Amino acid sequence: MFRFIILIIVVIYLIGHFGLDSDSSDTKDKREDQVKKDIKRDMKKNHPEKYAKKQREKGAEMTVMRKCHNAEKERANYPATIDRSWLNQTSKTKDDGRRVFYEEFTAKNGNGVKMQFAAVCVYKPDADTFAAQIKRR
Repeated sequence: MFRFIILIIVVIYLIGHFGLDSDSSDTKDKREDQVKKDIKRDMKKNHPEKYAKKQREKGAEMTVMRKCHNAEKERANYPATIDRSWLNQTSKTKDDGRRVFYEEFTAKNGNGVKMQFAAVCVYKPDADTFAAQIKRR
């Protein structure tokens, strides 16, 4: 009986010390999604210029990435063999509005040997111009 009481005291202490998380992970995900929606709605309502700018930048980032991937496919001997390294991708916006995208990938050459390549792509949204430079590493 004494051991049982000590065990209950220890369990109560541990629950108090570490706490119990009564929310399931699904509930947490829903709550986080709602917070993100609230932030987005607030940004859209109270700061429409900043929201519009952020959306344009997001669109330009996706455009440069998509155009860069298309350029890689066009220049590869075997486009189906392209394997992108998602860890070695960077995208930056320069002061003049240009979007610069860098990516490393592998693809098979004409002999079927896998080679490493690096692509640097530049997109100017205001002039809608795009340039890609792809080199072997």
